[in-house]
Amino acid sequence: RAGGVVRDGVLNIESKDVDYLVTNVSFCELKNSLGLISDKIISTSVGDSMQVIKAYIDGSQEPYDFAIPRTEKYGDLGTHTDVIATGDPSISVEEELGRRDLTINAIAYNVETHQLIDPYHGISDIKKKIIRAVGDPDKRFEEDPLRILRAIQFAVRFNFDIEEKTKKSILKNIDTLEHLPAERFLEEFKKAIEKAKDSNNMKFLNLLLETGIGNLL
Repeated sequence: RAGGVVRDGVLNIESKDVDYLVTNVSFCELKNSLGLISDKIISTSVGDSMQVIKAYIDGSQEPYDFAIPRTEKYGDLGTHTDVIATGDPSISVEEELGRRDLTINAIAYNVETHQLIDPYHGISDIKKKIIRAVGDPDKRFEEDPLRILRAIQFAVRFNFDIEEKTKKSILKNIDTLEHLPAERFLEEFKKAIEKAKDSNNMKFLNLLLETGIGNLL
Protein backbone atom coordinates (compact mmCIF):
# COMPACT_ATOMS: atom_id res chain seq x y z
CA ARG A 1 0.00 0.00 0.00
CA ALA A 2 1.13 3.55 -0.61
CA GLY A 3 0.14 7.15 -0.13
CA GLY A 4 -2.99 8.38 1.61
CA VAL A 5 -4.16 5.05 3.00
CA VAL A 6 -0.84 4.63 4.84
CA ARG A 7 -0.90 8.24 6.04
CA ASP A 8 -4.43 7.81 7.37
CA GLY A 9 -3.40 4.60 9.11
CA VAL A 10 -0.65 6.45 10.98
CA LEU A 11 -3.25 9.08 11.92
CA ASN A 12 -5.74 6.38 12.97
CA ILE A 13 -8.22 7.64 10.38
CA GLU A 14 -10.37 5.34 8.26
CA SER A 15 -9.48 5.68 4.58
CA LYS A 16 -11.82 4.88 1.70
CA ASP A 17 -9.09 5.29 -0.92
CA VAL A 18 -6.82 2.26 -0.93
CA ASP A 19 -3.85 2.41 -3.30
CA TYR A 20 -1.47 -0.44 -4.03
CA LEU A 21 1.94 0.02 -5.65
CA VAL A 22 3.02 -3.17 -7.42
CA THR A 23 6.67 -3.50 -8.44
CA ASN A 24 8.52 -5.86 -10.79
CA VAL A 25 5.54 -6.54 -13.08
CA SER A 26 4.48 -4.76 -16.25
CA PHE A 27 1.20 -2.87 -16.49
CA CYS A 28 -0.16 -5.53 -18.84
CA GLU A 29 0.81 -8.32 -16.44
CA LEU A 30 -0.82 -6.46 -13.56
CA LYS A 31 -4.05 -5.99 -15.50
CA ASN A 32 -4.15 -9.68 -16.49
CA SER A 33 -3.50 -10.83 -12.92
CA LEU A 34 -6.23 -8.57 -11.50
CA GLY A 35 -8.63 -9.93 -14.09
CA LEU A 36 -8.24 -13.37 -12.52
CA ILE A 37 -8.95 -12.36 -8.92
CA SER A 38 -11.14 -9.27 -8.98
CA ASP A 39 -14.92 -8.97 -9.02
CA LYS A 40 -14.75 -6.13 -11.52
CA ILE A 41 -12.06 -4.06 -13.21
CA ILE A 42 -12.51 -0.46 -14.30
CA SER A 43 -10.13 0.25 -17.15
CA THR A 44 -10.11 3.75 -18.66
CA SER A 45 -7.89 5.63 -21.06
CA VAL A 46 -6.94 8.04 -18.26
CA GLY A 47 -6.12 5.15 -15.94
CA ASP A 48 -4.07 3.44 -18.63
CA SER A 49 -2.14 6.65 -19.34
CA MET A 50 -1.31 6.99 -15.63
CA GLN A 51 -0.57 3.25 -15.26
CA VAL A 52 -3.42 2.80 -12.75
CA ILE A 53 -6.17 0.15 -12.64
CA LYS A 54 -9.25 0.30 -10.42
CA ALA A 55 -10.50 -3.09 -9.23
CA TYR A 56 -13.11 -4.40 -6.81
CA ILE A 57 -11.69 -7.21 -4.68
CA ASP A 58 -13.57 -9.63 -2.40
CA GLY A 59 -16.82 -7.70 -2.52
CA SER A 60 -15.30 -4.33 -1.67
CA GLN A 61 -17.75 -1.41 -1.80
CA GLU A 62 -15.13 0.92 -3.27
CA PRO A 63 -12.53 0.05 -5.91
CA TYR A 64 -8.88 -0.31 -4.97
CA ASP A 65 -6.26 1.45 -7.10
CA PHE A 66 -3.41 -0.72 -8.37
CA ALA A 67 -0.45 0.97 -10.03
CA ILE A 68 3.05 0.17 -11.16
CA PRO A 69 5.91 2.60 -10.45
CA ARG A 70 6.11 5.42 -12.94
CA THR A 71 8.04 8.49 -13.93
CA GLU A 72 6.21 11.69 -14.80
CA LYS A 73 7.18 14.35 -17.32
CA TYR A 74 5.36 17.66 -17.17
CA GLY A 75 4.77 19.89 -20.17
CA ASP A 76 5.49 23.58 -20.57
CA LEU A 77 2.37 24.61 -18.62
CA GLY A 78 3.31 22.48 -15.65
CA THR A 79 -0.30 21.61 -14.89
CA HIS A 80 -1.84 18.50 -13.39
CA THR A 81 -3.38 17.55 -16.76
CA ASP A 82 -0.22 18.34 -18.72
CA VAL A 83 1.74 15.26 -17.72
CA ILE A 84 3.03 12.14 -19.46
CA ALA A 85 3.41 9.09 -17.22
CA THR A 86 5.74 6.23 -18.14
CA GLY A 87 5.47 2.96 -16.26
CA ASP A 88 8.70 1.35 -15.14
CA PRO A 89 8.42 -1.84 -13.03
CA SER A 90 12.12 -1.67 -12.16
CA ILE A 91 11.78 1.56 -10.19
CA SER A 92 12.18 0.97 -6.46
CA VAL A 93 9.44 1.91 -4.01
CA GLU A 94 11.73 4.51 -2.44
CA GLU A 95 12.39 6.15 -5.81
CA GLU A 96 8.71 6.10 -6.73
CA LEU A 97 7.77 7.80 -3.48
CA GLY A 98 10.23 10.55 -4.36
CA ARG A 99 8.00 11.87 -7.15
CA ARG A 100 5.12 12.53 -4.74
CA ASP A 101 4.01 15.89 -3.43
CA LEU A 102 4.24 15.90 0.38
CA THR A 103 6.19 13.78 2.85
CA ILE A 104 2.99 12.70 4.62
CA ASN A 105 1.84 11.19 1.31
CA ALA A 106 5.19 9.56 0.51
CA ILE A 107 4.92 6.57 2.85
CA ALA A 108 4.38 2.94 1.85
CA TYR A 109 3.51 -0.25 3.70
CA ASN A 110 4.90 -3.59 2.52
CA VAL A 111 1.98 -6.03 2.84
CA GLU A 112 4.37 -9.00 2.79
CA THR A 113 6.92 -7.88 5.40
CA HIS A 114 4.54 -5.56 7.31
CA GLN A 115 7.24 -2.89 7.28
CA LEU A 116 6.71 0.82 6.71
CA ILE A 117 8.81 2.43 3.98
CA ASP A 118 9.39 6.07 4.86
CA PRO A 119 12.43 7.52 3.04
CA TYR A 120 11.28 11.15 3.40
CA HIS A 121 10.37 11.02 7.11
CA GLY A 122 6.65 11.47 6.59
CA ILE A 123 5.81 9.70 9.84
CA SER A 124 7.99 12.14 11.78
CA ASP A 125 6.24 15.05 10.05
CA ILE A 126 2.84 13.57 10.92
CA LYS A 127 3.87 13.37 14.58
CA LYS A 128 5.16 16.96 14.45
CA LYS A 129 2.00 18.06 12.57
CA ILE A 130 4.01 19.48 9.68
CA ILE A 131 3.25 19.79 5.97
CA ARG A 132 6.51 19.50 4.03
CA ALA A 133 7.20 19.04 0.31
CA VAL A 134 9.17 15.99 -0.77
CA GLY A 135 12.71 17.05 -1.61
CA ASP A 136 13.05 20.48 -3.23
CA PRO A 137 9.70 22.30 -2.82
CA ASP A 138 10.41 24.60 -5.79
CA LYS A 139 10.79 21.57 -8.05
CA ARG A 140 7.65 19.90 -6.68
CA PHE A 141 5.51 23.01 -7.19
CA GLU A 142 7.01 23.87 -10.57
CA GLU A 143 6.20 20.34 -11.75
CA ASP A 144 2.57 20.64 -10.71
CA PRO A 145 1.08 23.84 -9.24
CA LEU A 146 -1.89 21.83 -7.95
CA ARG A 147 0.44 20.66 -5.20
CA ILE A 148 0.34 24.16 -3.73
CA LEU A 149 -3.41 23.84 -3.24
CA ARG A 150 -2.96 20.32 -1.86
CA ALA A 151 -0.48 21.61 0.72
CA ILE A 152 -3.08 24.14 1.85
CA GLN A 153 -5.83 21.53 1.83
CA PHE A 154 -3.92 19.05 3.99
CA ALA A 155 -2.78 21.76 6.40
CA VAL A 156 -6.40 22.72 6.97
CA ARG A 157 -7.77 19.17 7.01
CA PHE A 158 -5.36 17.91 9.66
CA ASN A 159 -4.70 21.26 11.37
CA PHE A 160 -1.00 20.99 10.52
CA ASP A 161 1.49 23.82 10.01
CA ILE A 162 3.25 24.31 6.69
CA GLU A 163 7.02 23.99 7.12
CA GLU A 164 8.85 27.27 6.51
CA LYS A 165 10.83 26.28 3.40
CA THR A 166 7.69 24.83 1.83
CA LYS A 167 5.69 27.97 2.67
CA LYS A 168 8.37 30.23 1.14
CA SER A 169 8.26 28.14 -2.02
CA ILE A 170 4.47 28.49 -2.16
CA LEU A 171 4.86 32.28 -2.04
CA LYS A 172 7.57 32.12 -4.70
CA ASN A 173 5.52 29.98 -7.08
CA ILE A 174 2.07 31.44 -6.45
CA ASP A 175 1.80 32.86 -9.98
CA THR A 176 1.88 29.35 -11.48
CA LEU A 177 -1.63 28.79 -10.11
CA GLU A 178 -2.96 31.09 -12.82
CA HIS A 179 -2.66 28.15 -15.24
CA LEU A 180 -5.03 25.99 -13.21
CA PRO A 181 -8.73 25.90 -14.14
CA ALA A 182 -11.23 27.12 -11.54
CA GLU A 183 -12.59 23.63 -10.92
CA ARG A 184 -9.24 22.49 -9.51
CA PHE A 185 -9.41 25.29 -6.92
CA LEU A 186 -12.96 24.32 -6.05
CA GLU A 187 -12.06 20.64 -5.73
CA GLU A 188 -9.25 21.22 -3.23
CA PHE A 189 -11.15 23.91 -1.31
CA LYS A 190 -14.15 21.60 -1.02
CA LYS A 191 -11.94 18.89 0.49
CA ALA A 192 -10.40 21.40 2.90
CA ILE A 193 -13.79 22.59 4.13
CA GLU A 194 -15.66 19.28 4.18
CA LYS A 195 -12.90 17.13 5.69
CA ALA A 196 -11.66 19.60 8.29
CA LYS A 197 -13.11 20.38 11.67
CA ASP A 198 -15.27 23.51 11.80
CA SER A 199 -12.66 25.15 14.03
CA ASN A 200 -10.17 25.00 11.14
CA ASN A 201 -12.18 27.32 8.87
CA MET A 202 -10.31 30.37 10.15
CA LYS A 203 -7.02 28.58 9.51
CA PHE A 204 -8.14 28.06 5.92
CA LEU A 205 -8.94 31.75 5.45
CA ASN A 206 -5.67 32.81 7.07
CA LEU A 207 -3.63 30.54 4.79
CA LEU A 208 -5.40 31.96 1.72
CA LEU A 209 -4.41 35.46 2.88
CA GLU A 210 -0.86 34.56 3.96
CA THR A 211 -0.01 32.81 0.69
CA GLY A 212 -1.78 35.28 -1.59
CA ILE A 213 -4.04 32.61 -3.04
CA GLY A 214 -7.03 34.65 -1.94
CA ASN A 215 -6.00 37.40 -4.35
CA LEU A 216 -6.28 34.99 -7.29
CA LEU A 217 -9.92 34.14 -6.62
